Amino acid sequence: MFGKNIIYPSEILAKRGLRRTPSPDLMSMLTSEGILAKVNTKEVYSEVTIDLDDLIGTGDSDQKIRDELEKSKYKSSRRRLAALTITNILDSDPNATVIYFGPSVEDSKQVASLLLMFGKSACHISAETSRGRREQVIREFKEGKVRVICNCELLTTGFDAPRISHVVIGRPTTSPVLYSQMVGRGIRGKKFGGTDVCEITLIKDNFKRSGIATEEIWEMVGELFLLWKENSNTQAA
Repeated sequence: MFGKNIIYPSEILAKRGLRRTPSPDLMSMLTSEGILAKVNTKEVYSEVTIDLDDLIGTGDSDQKIRDELEKSKYKSSRRRLAALTITNILDSDPNATVIYFGPSVEDSKQVASLLLMFGKSACHISAETSRGRREQVIREFKEGKVRVICNCELLTTGFDAPRISHVVIGRPTTSPVLYSQMVGRGIRGKKFGGTDVCEITLIKDNFKRSGIATEEIWEMVGELFLLWKENSNTQAA
């Protein structure tokens, strides 16, 4: 039923004469009916500063931003921030299951390694991981044997684990489609085998661009995050 339209099931919307463009009324309706989980959002801030003036409009901006993250002297502290954020989630909720999206395969791998050092059950998978190993990790994640699964972009689509309680996004993007795919991994409602509440944590960097404030730059990902913020409890760490 969900397929590629996991966030806004088309047949459900059609029955109500609703369009697929997200709106506060749409989010509220789907949440109240248990189709979507209620979303609580949280923001944690890294020490990374990226100047966008030299990046925007010069090809693949997303890739250039990720390249800058990999070159930042604060990349290690950013990964530690991600791992500590996930550790706090696991410590505060014994039933939590977390999916982490990193800005690179190496980042995902390092965050998983840090979590293991902290004594947490976590695995990293990527396109380089053998098919058999990927299937094993995903199966153990669904069974609750692995509580955290770390990846870069591998699990944005074609991945079905309805009972994800937390999504931690460390992968900056200006694409509303990619952002919605990442968030969509966790917001299936209880009516369809998901959860009542999904916690979305966004790791935010300091993006600088002439004449534009950092918060405005983050809002360039489109209306989705703003709508979730309007329909959820948002906290800043």
